[in-house]
Amino acid sequence: MHKRCYGTRRLRVELRRKGYHVGRQRLRTVMRRRGLHALQPKAFTPRTTDSTHGLRCAPNWLLHQPKPTQANQV
Repeated sequence: MHKRCYGTRRLRVELRRKGYHVGRQRLRTVMRRRGLHALQPKAFTPRTTDSTHGLRCAPNWLLHQPKPTQANQV
């Protein structure tokens, strides 16, 4: 969804619908002269684990069991 953020491509389509025939480079030049520019969406920032959350860690229940003597015992 564009939320009324128009660049030269979208602006050209809208102007053509209204009957004006202009090229993208002409739009680019006019927009630059008037100080207009399209708003760029924010870059995606992945949300990773917050290691400084301050919550308690889960208890280690394996500490209270006897040590395994073979592989795949626990």
